[in-house]
Amino acid sequence: MGNSGKHGNNGASHGEIIDLIYEAALNPERWGEALDELRSFLRARSILFYNWDFSRKGAGFVKENVGLSGNEAQNYMDYYVHREPGFNFRREKPAGVVSASNFLMTNAQYSELEIYQDFLRPLGIFYSAGMDITKDGSRYACFGMQRAKRMGPFNEQDLGNLALLLPHLGRSLQIGRMFAREQALRQCYEVLLERLPHAVALLDDAGRVVFANRRAEVILSAQDGLSQGLEGVAAGHPLENSHLRQLLRGAIATGSRVPSGNQTQGSGGALAVTRPSGRRPYRVLVMPLPTRHAPIGLEDSQICAALVIREDNADTPLDPALLAALFGFTPGEAALARALAEGLSLEEIAAREGKSVHTLRSQLKGIFTKTGVNSQSRLIRLLMGSPAWSESDNMLRGG
Repeated sequence: MGNSGKHGNNGASHGEIIDLIYEAALNPERWGEALDELRSFLRARSILFYNWDFSRKGAGFVKENVGLSGNEAQNYMDYYVHREPGFNFRREKPAGVVSASNFLMTNAQYSELEIYQDFLRPLGIFYSAGMDITKDGSRYACFGMQRAKRMGPFNEQDLGNLALLLPHLGRSLQIGRMFAREQALRQCYEVLLERLPHAVALLDDAGRVVFANRRAEVILSAQDGLSQGLEGVAAGHPLENSHLRQLLRGAIATGSRVPSGNQTQGSGGALAVTRPSGRRPYRVLVMPLPTRHAPIGLEDSQICAALVIREDNADTPLDPALLAALFGFTPGEAALARALAEGLSLEEIAAREGKSVHTLRSQLKGIFTKTGVNSQSRLIRLLMGSPAWSESDNMLRGG
């Protein structure tokens, strides 16, 4: 950030401390370092920095202190803070008001207080100062610092230095919340992509793969018709590769533009990719993803397009338990539905399961009734579009 200013005892300037505060907003593990430098700069014995989110019934992402043990800090925040003169002074005042105990009462008066006799005195603390950073009903954040008596009382310059930090501490909390939300969304996106029954790869504006779920990783590493190189995803057959590159260019061109809600040109498309192994071709869908930024949290890449790859010969990982929960199937009906989705005929299922075709037809009739379809082809389409896939080893097989 390039700030400069007066240096504290250990050489950290006001600007350098502000830099640390914003770095800690993105990496909460650095709050201890930032507050330790701040303690030295403010000539404090100890510092407390708490952020409550009442909607979550607990402290937020910041709950730090330096100069006190964890139990000491917790005891203070659980009980003694409510007996702190500065806290009660600021209770009815807006955020940003700075207070110090030695401005509110004499040393003799302070020495008689419960907080001093029972808590601060055994710790060698006499003076305290603080401010409320956020008071908006759903969130409350505060900053407090303490000094031993030998360190002297807080003066106007000390409180002024503390007030200068207020906007930066407040913004750091906002940045931290936004960053934590982005991280949570990133994890959700990744989990959802992993649970999809198809291979999915996300591409940036240069056509490079910036994220691939496990199915896509297996397919691309197998190099059986599709591969990943320096220029992105490629098909093995020259004509198919030319077609794929054309679709990718159009999808990326659309996805790299700011979303307008009406994008039709270069909207991607589909193609079949033959496989040297002789297995059934991959069914590949290319689609634009018009986003303002990368949903996976990538700093230097904008995700512009998605590649969805389906293997017609892959086992159908339908979960019988989920089929039963979604459609009300009996265990026998769920097993039959899964077998049909695997491409088996009633005769083949009967031979494999040791049942009569008549029994299976009776179960199939019950399946039709529960799903509202009247043909096996429609049933399979319905099942393949349902979330009834399992997280089995099929996710790691390339076909």
